[in-house]
Amino acid sequence: MSARAFQGLPPIVVEAITAFGLLDLCYGKEPVGVLRGQFLRVFEQLAERERRAALLPRKLHAALEDIRDRNVLPFPVRDALDGIGKEA
Repeated sequence: MSARAFQGLPPIVVEAITAFGLLDLCYGKEPVGVLRGQFLRVFEQLAERERRAALLPRKLHAALEDIRDRNVLPFPVRDALDGIGKEA
């Protein structure tokens, strides 16, 4: 989607649209009230995440943002998960 389509929207709204799916939001087969409720639930979850993150110490918050931005798990967790399902 073009960045111009999201111009002027708060970042949390853009994130909610991206998480929900713009095509699902615009062309979903459910009634508008159902779509609105589902979108609102996604938005509220993101807003709650931001509210909780604001309570964290600044260094911890920055570390979590870095992990989220890179979209990877931290290495101790990743290493622990790598062994799951490989036992034969």
